Amino acid sequence: MINKENIEIEKNVDDILWKLGFTSYFKGTIYLKEAIILAYIDNELLLSMKELVKKVAEKCNIQNEKNVRSAMDKSLNSTLDFIDNSKIYNIFGDDYDGRKISLKYLINLFVHYLKKV
Repeated sequence: MINKENIEIEKNVDDILWKLGFTSYFKGTIYLKEAIILAYIDNELLLSMKELVKKVAEKCNIQNEKNVRSAMDKSLNSTLDFIDNSKIYNIFGDDYDGRKISLKYLINLFVHYLKKV
């Protein structure tokens, strides 16, 4: 069901991904956005990346969940090559502890940020 809160969450995720330098039309970015929203809705998914990726694959009608994970990793890694850590600090504040960003850590940062907004 689409409601005003879901639209706001999706808009916030889009805005942050754009500020971080993600390209919105890449498959990996689309899957990452879905993963963030799913994890926001169901925090239990944060406990297992495998389960989260499986849910994203199901939602996007992708047969092979490994392709989904690979696309998300590629999108993240290509963005991290060009991002300055100060951008991450400016968006996520004290939630970001300065460590290298993994897919799971990025999704966690987003979920914590969205819960505060």
